[in-house]
Amino acid sequence: MGTFAAMEQVASRLNAAARARNLMEAFPRTIQFTLTGEGGESSRFYVVIKDGRMSVVAGTADTADLVVTGKPEALVRVARGEQDVSHPIARGDLVVAHGKVSEMTLFNRVLWAA
Repeated sequence: MGTFAAMEQVASRLNAAARARNLMEAFPRTIQFTLTGEGGESSRFYVVIKDGRMSVVAGTADTADLVVTGKPEALVRVARGEQDVSHPIARGDLVVAHGKVSEMTLFNRVLWAA
């Protein structure tokens, strides 16, 4: 399963969980992901958190609060709750190219709310 599909599954779970919706209500953001896997394949998508709901959109956002680059498998592990986002950031597997690293920590809390 690709990163985009994994994030869509996570968004579906989060949108169905009251606790997650409450967190997302307090964390409206647009987060752009540009991930490059082995063989140079690139995946661009963005997550919109608005009105307590998350959507995942293919492509590039017009504006983004956070821009994250890195390895798709690192994001999938975070999204599935297999590891905290601080680990791939510390290793350089995920890089916050625009915005604050602390906001990725908040995004991590949202992801794990379901």
